[in-house]
Parts: sequence; C-alpha cells; structure tokens
Amino acid sequence: VVKLRGQRAYAHIKELISRGFVQAEDRGTTKLLHVTEDLLRYFGAKTLEELRSALGSPASFDQG
Repeated sequence: VVKLRGQRAYAHIKELISRGFVQAEDRGTTKLLHVTEDLLRYFGAKTLEELRSALGSPASFDQG
C-alpha cells in the first residue's frame, strides 16, 4: 500500500484499523492487511470478489 499511496498510507491504514475495516497481521518487518466483514458490509458487499467487482480492484489483491 505504501508503494502505491506513499508515506501517508500509514495514517490511512491506522484509521482503517481503528474503524475495524482492516486487520493487520505482523509478517516480520511488514504487515499483511486483511479486509474485515465490517468493510464488506460498509460497501454493501457479501464477498471480497463482489467488493472488487464494485470498486474495479485488481484481482491480484487477496483477502488472505
């Protein structure tokens, strides 16, 4: 995310975590991010695939 969004992404990710939309899993010096059911509900999606379709997100992003 930081490579795509720059250093401001850290604050954005922190906000998403605090709202319960994203969970972070420690992977050494980095974190693996997972979307939560709350994020899916927020966008009216039942699955990650449905959310990707609605947002036009690349399939290379994975829920994990």
